Amino acid sequence: MLLEYVVVCCSNSACVHFINKICVISYIDEAPNMDETIRQANIEIQGENRNLQALNTSLHEKYHTISLKVHVLDEF
Repeated sequence: MLLEYVVVCCSNSACVHFINKICVISYIDEAPNMDETIRQANIEIQGENRNLQALNTSLHEKYHTISLKVHVLDEF
């Protein structure tokens, strides 16, 4: 038997990455270890956060480079 848990990051609209993420856990005769489940979800969320921060930095650098080029072109 499988149990499904919905892990919600938060209700803030800026935090939409893990809303409705489903973690499927094998059912054992005892209750699942919620600490371990939460710890694993936190590790996944932190990894995704690092990826998003790297993407944000990359996009910001590209935007800055393009803005400088546009500024130079506007001077002509």
